[in-house]
Amino acid sequence: MPVRRIEVRERVMARNDELAVVVRRTLEAVGVPALNLVSSPGSGKTRLLERTLADLGRELRMAVVTGDVQTSNDAERLARHTNRLVQA
Repeated sequence: MPVRRIEVRERVMARNDELAVVVRRTLEAVGVPALNLVSSPGSGKTRLLERTLADLGRELRMAVVTGDVQTSNDAERLARHTNRLVQA
């Protein structure tokens, strides 16, 4: 099968990247550290957050933004550990 090259003329995620810079700078300006956990489904991201919130939730003020576009399962699981949670 021959290989075809496709010329990409614009960055598909350009607006997302611009917004990410604004959010990152805003959080840095007010001294709020942020982590972005990204991985394949089933890799343990939600479990890691559950354990972190359970172990450190009383010592540290943490909030969670979940980004599952198909279900609210992760948000529902994490809501047991914090009321500072948003399903985006």
